[in-house]
This record gives sequence, C-alpha cells and structure tokens, in this order.
Amino acid sequence: MADLFSFLSKLRLFKDFSKEEIHTVMRSLNRIRFKADEILAYEGKKGDSMFVIAEGVVKVMSETHKGVAVTLARLGEGEVVGEMALIDNGERSATLVAETDGRVYKLTRKDFNELIRKLDPAAFKLLWAVTIAGCERLREVDRQVEHYLKNPETLYEPEVKDGMDRSVVTQAVHKMMKLFRK
Repeated sequence: MADLFSFLSKLRLFKDFSKEEIHTVMRSLNRIRFKADEILAYEGKKGDSMFVIAEGVVKVMSETHKGVAVTLARLGEGEVVGEMALIDNGERSATLVAETDGRVYKLTRKDFNELIRKLDPAAFKLLWAVTIAGCERLREVDRQVEHYLKNPETLYEPEVKDGMDRSVVTQAVHKMMKLFRK
C-alpha cells in the first residue's frame, strides 16, 4: 500500500489531494496486470471504469470509416485513460490496447459514485482532475487534426506520455535527455 500511495502522490491527477484523500481513492482501486497486445477496453462498448497506468504502455486506438486502425495516443506510467466512463454512461470512444506488458489500477463508476454519494471531498477533487485531463486530451486531438490538415498524407505518430508530476527543472532535463537519444 505504501508503494501505491507513493506512486499516486507523484501523479499530476492527484497533485492537489491530501494524504487522506489519496488513501480514500486507493481503497477503491483494483490492480490489473496485462500482457502486450491485450485489449483493456473496446471502442463502442459501454464503459464503466477508468484506468491509471502504473507500468507499461497502452495505445489508444480508433478505426477510421475505412476500417483502418489509427493510434491516437500512447500512454505510459501515471497517465489516466477511460476517465469519461466515470462521468457518463456512454460508449468507449476508443479501444485500449496494451503495447507492452504492464499494470493498471482500475476505478469503477460504481465506486466513484459511492464516493460522491458520501460527499467525500476526494470524489469532487477527482471529478475536477478528470475534467482537466479531458481538456488536455481535447487539446491533443486539436493538434492531431491540425497535423492532419497540414499533412494529409502522413500519419500523426504520438509519443508515449506519462502522468508524472515533474518540476520545471526535471522536465527540462528530461527533454535534453530525449535530444541526446535521437
């Protein structure tokens, strides 16, 4: 449990949470291990949970009207995916495919709604954090559309994103290291 607390407390999603609020959310999470190429959720199927990626990479994929699978995002450690399922009863907007072996923590809508029913502050902070994450995702989609409009013959190749909360200095070092790897 200490490892999970340490992990969650480093995530952007939980940056404004108190220790007690993180512990509240922890009690509602279920750990799931997955293998490369395993499907975690299907586009068009009813969603009932969100996932916090603890290890590995998950591809967010969708099919075009011509049946071609397109990778919309590649998400890594600390990223959240499927969060819309906590808020609405809609269908999944994309398929989640494991690119590597890994582990996620799953929060169901039922458990989330129970936190709301209890008027737990953690539920409302989580709702706010998920809303912010949704806005960030929408901006990323805007960038993808812009890329496509400028370069209709080329596919947008998303980099792996992670949800770790890094200081400005750590982010700069991380970017410099990426440059040296190229």
